This record gives sequence, structure tokens and C-alpha cells, in this order.
Amino acid sequence: MNVSKIELIDGSSGERIKIENKKEIDQFSNEIKDLVLDPEKNQEGRTGYIFRVALYEGNELKMDFIPTSINRTYYKLNEQLNNKLKEIFTKKFNRQF
Repeated sequence: MNVSKIELIDGSSGERIKIENKKEIDQFSNEIKDLVLDPEKNQEGRTGYIFRVALYEGNELKMDFIPTSINRTYYKLNEQLNNKLKEIFTKKFNRQF
């Protein structure tokens, strides 16, 4: 995937921030790409989130995820991923999450 834009979505306010800087995109991708996610046994639908991330190639949405769900598959919480998202959201939205 050749990500050209990352959109961060704050689940509590709906506010969105776009990252289009190639260096920032690459750094984020490199920090999360090797994390292992364990699928939840219970795959029933859920609602609500704090952190949501959308990855784009040009204007085409390629992946949309929250810490416990990628493309409608639910996963056990991965603390490393959650902490990385908390860090980037705190930095980009300039407030604590």
C-alpha cells in the first residue's frame, strides 16, 4: 500500500486531522506495520470509538481502522497500537486522550 494521506478521527468530537507529510506517514506506518493483532472470538458488531484512522492512496480509501477493528473484523486490544494512537492523537489534536 502506498499511503499518501492519513486521516485521524476523534471519536468523541468527530474532529478530523489530515496528515499528508510523507515523512510522518512513513514513520507512523513503520511503527505499526509489524504489530500482531489477535482476532476476538466474538465478531458481533460494536459501536463507538476514541481513535479512528483512515489510510488513503490519493483520494481512495484503502483501510479504515480503530484499535480493536480493521475492516469490520474485531481484535483484542493491542496495547502497543493503542498507545501509539494515543500518542499521535494527543500530539496532533493538542490535548490528552
